[in-house]
Amino acid sequence: MRLADGSEPGPVYFDVGSGTHMPSSTQWHVYDGRFGRPRATVLRGSCSCGWRGMAEYPLDWTTLPKDKPLYEAAIDLSGPIADHDAHLSVIRAAAVQLPAELIDLFSMKATTTDNRPPPDLQDRVRRLG
Repeated sequence: MRLADGSEPGPVYFDVGSGTHMPSSTQWHVYDGRFGRPRATVLRGSCSCGWRGMAEYPLDWTTLPKDKPLYEAAIDLSGPIADHDAHLSVIRAAAVQLPAELIDLFSMKATTTDNRPPPDLQDRVRRLG
C-alpha cells in the first residue's frame, strides 16, 4: 500500500484511553483517512518477510464511502492476493524439504492432547541433533 506521497505508511495506532499498551495495525483497511489516519491511494501485495509486490492497484476514493471502513467497501482485492500467492509459490519452490523423521516427530507432537511429549520424543530429537 502507498500513500499519496508515494511512501509506505507505518502502523496505525489506536488511542483506547489510558494504559501502557497502545494497539496498532498495518492491515490494509485501516488506511482510510478516518480519525486522522493516513489515506492509501494504491494497494499492493505484501508479505511479513519484507516482500512488496511491484503491481499497484489504485483506490478510487470518488467511489468509496467516506464514513465507513474500507473493509465494508466493495474493493477488488484479487490483484494483490494473486501477487501474494505468486510470491508464496516462489517461496514454496525454494523451501528445503524436512527430513521424514522430523515430520513424523511433528505429527506425533500434534496428536498428543495433554501437552506432554511422547516418552521417546526427547531421545529421537537428540539423535537428530
